[in-house]
Amino acid sequence: MTYLRTVIISGFIGLGFTFSAASIAGEKITNPLEQCYESIGDAPRTELAGCLTAKFNTADTQLKSVVKQEKDNLASLKSAGSKKAIKSLNASQTAFTTFRDTECQRRYDAALGGSGAGDFMKACQVELTEWRIQQLQAE
Repeated sequence: MTYLRTVIISGFIGLGFTFSAASIAGEKITNPLEQCYESIGDAPRTELAGCLTAKFNTADTQLKSVVKQEKDNLASLKSAGSKKAIKSLNASQTAFTTFRDTECQRRYDAALGGSGAGDFMKACQVELTEWRIQQLQAE
């Protein structure tokens, strides 16, 4: 079972399905697929989807909180540029969500219907959402 996981993860990484925006930015985000494989241990592979979904839900909730906090911070400045900055943040967040969903769909499609395609897609959503959180918090 461990060998199979290693092969799947290696294939995932080796086929270039992991665009890591975090590595480009010089930051390290642990691969959610690896984390979930470690988390489920010897449980059936079907448990992986639940782990990835939970990770995504947590990251998505955190992202929404960070975006709200950023908007609140901008509004509290009561600057002439606050409205424009909030509008730009909203546009940026919409563009990010579109990018994330499109990139993760690409990874799903690139798996050519393989049994891990859904896992690749969900891991991508977690990875990119965590990257976005880091970018917003770094400002």
